[in-house]
Amino acid sequence: MEEENEVKEIPKVGDFKFKAGNQYWRVRVSPGRAREYTPEQLAEGANEYFEFIEQNPFREQDFRGKDANEVKINRMRPMTIEGLCNALEITTHTFFNYEKIDAYFHITKRIRQIIEAQQFEGGIGFPKCQYYRSKTLD
Repeated sequence: MEEENEVKEIPKVGDFKFKAGNQYWRVRVSPGRAREYTPEQLAEGANEYFEFIEQNPFREQDFRGKDANEVKINRMRPMTIEGLCNALEITTHTFFNYEKIDAYFHITKRIRQIIEAQQFEGGIGFPKCQYYRSKTLD
């Protein structure tokens, strides 16, 4: 005889007619969805984002001299948590959740430190960049 609590079969996709008292939750392998990144993968992805930002500055068009010669000026592109999350294809909510997990604490703290330092240094070092000034020094 089979026990009452034993799971007989797993429902198929689209078959969501569970009977009262079912025990389907017992067949799950993990308590939730797997994380998108390990701490090491998160660090590697952040480093790729930082490299992209440094290698792809904003290009500003300006005119200099008495003949108004056109020049292109490189301006530092600001790093942001939102930009990092877009590059990693995760939501900011996911990143904020990573910050609460002990295994991710060091790397998420370091990522924030790097981003905040770059924003502050960019805001002070490049006063013509209105975006920086308005976002970091107010």
